[in-house]
Amino acid sequence: MSHEGTTLRFRVSRGETVSRHGFRANTEEDQERLAVWLATELCPVELSRDQLAAAVVARCRNDHVEPPAPGQVKRLVGKAVKEFEARFCRSTLDRLSHATRSRLEDLIAGDTDGEFTAYPRTHTYGCVSFRKSHLAMTSGVAGRGGTDPA
Repeated sequence: MSHEGTTLRFRVSRGETVSRHGFRANTEEDQERLAVWLATELCPVELSRDQLAAAVVARCRNDHVEPPAPGQVKRLVGKAVKEFEARFCRSTLDRLSHATRSRLEDLIAGDTDGEFTAYPRTHTYGCVSFRKSHLAMTSGVAGRGGTDPA
């Protein structure tokens, strides 16, 4: 038997099994709905990507939709986490006054002790620039996660 025959028989068998148990094939719309659900409902309360992936599979089973392949689930979770983080950062920054934003930018861009050079000041208030700068400050300054020269 050829490989194509085996593959075709597997697809027919899988399709019969899925439909026999009341499941339907996963569509792009299903994956988009799952990403929105993850970003709005689960990401605010769950940090573990493994738990988020397990929730996707459980939700699909509950909705009688064939779960995506593991690689697709991983990409779906990554997309949802990225969307949640972007929305969270925007909402956090939107609540800060202009003066506070300016002071934070000055703090990030400042070189107070001569040992640290922060990322250059940006005119956009993106969470990524704050996060990168914060990581650089906490890992590059002696006594704050970096190596102490003493």
